Amino acid sequence: VIALVKSVAQEVGGAGVTLNVVSPGATNTELRQEREAGLRASMGEEKYARRVKSVLKMYPTGRIGEPNDIANAILFLSSASAGWVTGQVLSVNGGFTMT
Repeated sequence: VIALVKSVAQEVGGAGVTLNVVSPGATNTELRQEREAGLRASMGEEKYARRVKSVLKMYPTGRIGEPNDIANAILFLSSASAGWVTGQVLSVNGGFTMT
């Protein structure tokens, strides 16, 4: 997908069209909440709490993303403010890929 977006961005850039990729990290969606509830039930509260603490340590922001975090990135890339941004991958992941 990234290679395709970059290729098409090169082709259509002259027409004023921009294409970018948003690469989200773990996001607190309904699907994730259901999966986490299953893990909590199978692991038990104590072990699950240690797991959550371990996962959150991987995020410099100290939290899992919210849907609005991703939506705001998309809103920016869709706005005139991002008119000169094209062929890029925006990692919206609370710094996960830095660690």
